Amino acid sequence: MHIPYFLSQLDKKLRWLLGFAVFGIFSLIFNLSNFSLLEIFVSSLYLLRIVVYFAVIVLLSQMRLKKENITKIRFYIKISLFIALFLSFWQYIFFPRLEPIFSLGWDRHAYRLVGPWFDAGFTGIIFVLFSLWMVKKLITKISSFKSIFSPSVLLDIFIILASVVAILLSYSRISYLALFFGLGLFVWQYFPKKGKQYLVFFYLIFAFSLPFLPQHFGEGTKLLRTSTLVARVNNLQQGWEFFLKQPVFGYGLSTLRYLRRHLGMLNPSLIRNNSASGVDNSLLFLLDTMGILGTLAFLLFILQLKRLFRSSLFIVLLFAVGIHGMATNSWFYPWVILLLGILWWEDSLSENKIL
Repeated sequence: MHIPYFLSQLDKKLRWLLGFAVFGIFSLIFNLSNFSLLEIFVSSLYLLRIVVYFAVIVLLSQMRLKKENITKIRFYIKISLFIALFLSFWQYIFFPRLEPIFSLGWDRHAYRLVGPWFDAGFTGIIFVLFSLWMVKKLITKISSFKSIFSPSVLLDIFIILASVVAILLSYSRISYLALFFGLGLFVWQYFPKKGKQYLVFFYLIFAFSLPFLPQHFGEGTKLLRTSTLVARVNNLQQGWEFFLKQPVFGYGLSTLRYLRRHLGMLNPSLIRNNSASGVDNSLLFLLDTMGILGTLAFLLFILQLKRLFRSSLFIVLLFAVGIHGMATNSWFYPWVILLLGILWWEDSLSENKIL
């Protein structure tokens, strides 16, 4: 590809992402009176990081590969999934309590599968995305009943089942919902007539397995726990109040930890808490930090990504993350962003629909 032409096309594809970045910078400048220069500088680095992550996704959308290289990419993704599963089950068996790293700012997850990400919710959505992608790859391999028993198909089925077990052991209810709705949209999109009975069967098996999940002392493994629900409601109420005070420009990306500290909502000794800068709702987090203008630029950028990838799996994965983001800040979790881009890219290349 001719480099000047590539750059000119890339500039058009980055238009709304650059708009998001500009609104992010303006939000930080607008709040110079609310935060110190050091706090503004640190927050600007987080803005830069997020913009770079999404720019990588745009760059991926412009990369073409030969067929044999696409097969290699698919293999590397599966290897990554296998390693993630191995590490996650190892953590669940040998390091079931995160109490020793609580002082480093991590939550006290106990007897839950949190994987190398040390968070049950984020681990759950990562395996949801992997599972949906694996199901798509699996159905392209099955051409007859006999093909189900081929080694590669059986291995894919095993990996999918292991991923579902990992999601179950995360005890993350929002990840359950993301899997339910994501898989439902998948079946509706690919098998609108014949897939409903299989979907209902999976839902029943999944629901039937819930009462048999291991239970331990404390609320972590209780699916009907209320303490986290109350904490989330309080967090959302606080986030809504932040939005009402500065709805147009917000407070700037990743400034909420400083805002909470200035308002006396956060103990200074807990400023390292990894969840202090977020809101338990990705859309509300976006409104709080970037305001209405930055939020609109971000949503338009996501629409632009849909036109870039043309992946039939795009909406399914985006929908699952969208559901998950209603109870966590998963829209801006780096591993989720990069994984989405890689899975969209591979699926677009496989379907030969990338522009």
